[in-house]
Amino acid sequence: MLTPESYAAIREYGLRDCVFCAPPPELVLYKGTTVSALFDISPLVPGHLILHTNAHHGCVGEVPAHEHDELVSLHDHLWQQVRSAYGKVMSFEHGRAGHCLPGPRADRLCHHAHVHVLPVDVDLDPPLRALYPRVPARTPADLATVFDEYGGYLHVRRDQSWAYPAETTAPHLLRTLVATALGHPERADWRSHADLDAVNEAITAYRC
Repeated sequence: MLTPESYAAIREYGLRDCVFCAPPPELVLYKGTTVSALFDISPLVPGHLILHTNAHHGCVGEVPAHEHDELVSLHDHLWQQVRSAYGKVMSFEHGRAGHCLPGPRADRLCHHAHVHVLPVDVDLDPPLRALYPRVPARTPADLATVFDEYGGYLHVRRDQSWAYPAETTAPHLLRTLVATALGHPERADWRSHADLDAVNEAITAYRC
């Protein structure tokens, strides 16, 4: 469990360095050979997890083919773990279509492949289809094809899995859409949103 002091230190670190390149041990749920899972430092809801590559790949569409099997295996495991604990699940990735932070540090901190896996079920298809085209994409190989053809993309998996080819002009759009749909738009900006109780709830739910 995190204390207020350790949580504050982790949040400060997350604003300064890439938590996916060197994750704070307190946040690590699972560490694999090529991919790992963390508790989200600024969760939209309790139970919010992040899958990330260990190497600094820019997005899932850039992950080399020899790393796909472990990525898919961990994603499926987290998917089932979240659904088992909370009864519902979805995942999303920004796929280089936007930054988590503005300014020159954005590339270093945000262009490290990471997928949000969380216990909500929000239909993002209507607002996204109003802005972008849509193509089916369930596997990392599918996303690699989308990335090769279009560059930036947004990816959402619920009962179906879609990629939305997009320019790099959508800073944390998916997180914003989810937060707004949940009635908590203030949670969209991870830099300002803090919820120690939600992080500790997830630690209890998944580690115990």
